[in-house]
Amino acid sequence: EPRCRQDINNLLLDIGYTYLFNFIEGMLCIYGFDIYCGIYHTFFYQRKSLVCDIIEPFRCIIDRRLRKAHNLGQINENDFFIQHHQYQLEWKSQQKYIRLFVKDILEEKEMEVLQQIFDGLSSLATKLPAIDMKAIFIIAGL
Repeated sequence: EPRCRQDINNLLLDIGYTYLFNFIEGMLCIYGFDIYCGIYHTFFYQRKSLVCDIIEPFRCIIDRRLRKAHNLGQINENDFFIQHHQYQLEWKSQQKYIRLFVKDILEEKEMEVLQQIFDGLSSLATKLPAIDMKAIFIIAGL
């Protein structure tokens, strides 16, 4: 079943990817990109296709963080409960897990590279307004 959190790992991956998605969406909006016009993810009703394209190489940030949290014993099964056959995170425990993911997203060196790419693409787009943004991303190798 899509979007079904049948175990703790899938729930935590979903939470982490959501924060990563929102972070990248915010960066794209700040730089003035049309987040609905993607390259690999085609235009679809209300899907932020460009965000879906850009997030793919950064998912490893969340994957790495979850593996590290397991290795350090930071995930406690008592922080979760099952409701309607899906795992849910206890309200009082949310901050602990959110902090893990957001900290790694903000400290990730690849995010600095992404910001530099956006700076370059943004300045290129303002100098050449007639260029299709898809062409810019293809030139940049994204």
